[in-house]
Amino acid sequence: MARDILAAAPSSLYPLIIVVLMALLIAAASVIGYLLRDFKLSFERGQQKQDDTIDGLAKDLSNLKATLPEKFVMRDDFLRAVAGLDRKMDLVMREVTNTSRLVAELRGKEGARCD
Repeated sequence: MARDILAAAPSSLYPLIIVVLMALLIAAASVIGYLLRDFKLSFERGQQKQDDTIDGLAKDLSNLKATLPEKFVMRDDFLRAVAGLDRKMDLVMREVTNTSRLVAELRGKEGARCD
């Protein structure tokens, strides 16, 4: 089809057709170049925004790691503290039991004297 058009056109139009085709080709290449540059810039902006978000999350995570031991108790520390409280409660219970037994003995001896 293109050969038919070129065959039907007079030879004096060949340079004009070549110039028009070259202009269209240059315009198409310019548009493609612009679109690629615009795509690259928008990609870089998105990448920078994502990098900033990641940096913010990393900072938040490091702050959390720094304050976590101050705010929360580790499981082993909790178990150690509870075991210490259990020992103390056992000592208090032993003392109360001993005191109660001694009081009962004293009352028993006093009751025998009063009779």
